[in-house]
Amino acid sequence: MVGYVKNGIPHGVLKNVSEIDYSQFIHIFPNPTNNVLTIKTEKLSGKIIFEIIDFQGRVVQSGNFEQQITADVSGFSNGIYFVILKNQEGAIIHREKVIVQ
Repeated sequence: MVGYVKNGIPHGVLKNVSEIDYSQFIHIFPNPTNNVLTIKTEKLSGKIIFEIIDFQGRVVQSGNFEQQITADVSGFSNGIYFVILKNQEGAIIHREKVIVQ
């Protein structure tokens, strides 16, 4: 791995991002939800790509943001979804289960 974490902040170019725990920098709320879902990152720079995936593996919403985004999930069917966050290079940095009621 090339890169390092200093004072809890990732620095440098990483070849293996799976070795860094980004969960302390990412907040997805409210969960469960029925109208909107907020995705907020702290201390992460650059574009973050998000995908909301249904239980059948279909991408039902996607986009990108830098520090915070609010996704409208009011039209989603009730159930379990997965939020996948990727860095600019497309490497997955976070996965989280979300319940839409």
